[in-house]
Amino acid sequence: EEMVDAVEVYVSDVMKIANQVGGLQSLYVEHQVDISTVHPNNAGTLDGGAHIVAQSTSRLYVWDFKFGWGIVNAFENWQLLDYAVGLLQEMLAKGQVCVDIEFRIVQPRPYHREGSCRNWVLPVAELHPYIERLRMSAQQSQSENAPCVTGPHCGNCKARHDCETLQRAAYRH
Repeated sequence: EEMVDAVEVYVSDVMKIANQVGGLQSLYVEHQVDISTVHPNNAGTLDGGAHIVAQSTSRLYVWDFKFGWGIVNAFENWQLLDYAVGLLQEMLAKGQVCVDIEFRIVQPRPYHREGSCRNWVLPVAELHPYIERLRMSAQQSQSENAPCVTGPHCGNCKARHDCETLQRAAYRH
């Protein structure tokens, strides 16, 4: 019942934006995205996500639904940035134009000062440095000497109990 209530928050946000912008070109849910422009092995599914391209605004909306308690922000969300690159490629192939991207995280469970629905707007013209960082990270991750870097992502890692890099970082503090 709690998940149903949370999903209703997500669906309400998608429908609110859809009604505001009008003239929808497309709406996708659980959409497979080819992101091979970043790396040949890169692809994904907008899990619980959707995107809307509004004719009137030339804006791509990319959502992600998060049910967990750990706060996820829309600003510089690398998962959504990666998906946006693939979605933009699809749009270009169809002759569709996009001026900016609105990234939206819907996360109803934990309290956040910005509320359950958080967003970040990025002009497409400013996307290139993010694409380059995604490419560099993907390339490094596939190399034999891939760097091991600690950070917030370590909190969800199933191998953290055996990670020498994480242990060294923890001993420094």
